[in-house]
Amino acid sequence: MAKANPTIGRIPCACCTEEAALKEGANGLAYYTCQWCGYKGQAFSERSNNTLRKRGTVKAAIPEAVPPIPSPALTPMPPVPQSSITAPATTPPATKPPRQSGTLLS
Repeated sequence: MAKANPTIGRIPCACCTEEAALKEGANGLAYYTCQWCGYKGQAFSERSNNTLRKRGTVKAAIPEAVPPIPSPALTPMPPVPQSSITAPATTPPATKPPRQSGTLLS
């Protein structure tokens, strides 16, 4: 009976960004299969193996308290006097000239 591959961490899926279990294959290289979208990320070289392992095992530290960002002070705009507001000029819509009839060769 085949032995299950050990889980070595968790990693965000490259396709849907959901968390997936990072496992080590029989050849020693890391891989993961997303249970949400079915995407399979697999290492084929030592370089990609190291990248997957680093991304999967390093968790970003969550700060305990993040101070709120102060919003800039908003100044109200001065009111627009009614005398400066004018109605747009109404112009009749332009009409297209009638199309010529005939053959293309004439």
